[in-house]
Amino acid sequence: MTKVFIVEDEELIGMLLEEMLTNSGFEVVARATELEQAQHMGESASMDIALLDISLHGEPVFPLAVQLKERGIPFVFTTGYGAAGLPAEWAGYPVFCKPYNMQELTESLSQLAIQGS
Repeated sequence: MTKVFIVEDEELIGMLLEEMLTNSGFEVVARATELEQAQHMGESASMDIALLDISLHGEPVFPLAVQLKERGIPFVFTTGYGAAGLPAEWAGYPVFCKPYNMQELTESLSQLAIQGS
């Protein structure tokens, strides 16, 4: 079972994502709502893939993205604003806009988890 780390500042969206991913056969191993909390969890949490909300209470998630990249953990970005605001260095990473198309999101997560293993 693919282990997922959800980083989402909106508690309700995080809970909904967790439920939908669990129902789709994923195991949500952790959820974080703030960057510092997410970075602490990201140091050692056992995960196969992560979903990163680009803005956590107005704070960019990119320091966590660097940390996960260094650990070799694949991730996707999520946002309510679209991929236009993504810095050039992250342009090659998948971006999912809210509200999510869960079929596309779960397919992408499955593919990235396979590539990352």
